Amino acid sequence: MTVQELREALEDMDGNMEVKLCYQPRYPMQTDLDHTCFSEKENSLYLCESGFGGNEYSKRAVFEAYEGDNIDDLSDD
Repeated sequence: MTVQELREALEDMDGNMEVKLCYQPRYPMQTDLDHTCFSEKENSLYLCESGFGGNEYSKRAVFEAYEGDNIDDLSDD
């Protein structure tokens, strides 16, 4: 995903909405984001978690959703 694609995905979102990072589709987990940083050499933006506190289980639906889907409408097991 590029910064432009991320901007486009966020442009219609409520500015007060919390952002979570979900990972491990087979054992779904999520964590809160703390800050961003970047590398000009690598041409990369990094979304960083705080490293404090625990990770939470994520809904499996986030890995089955398509760009911009409201996962409230998807079933979760």
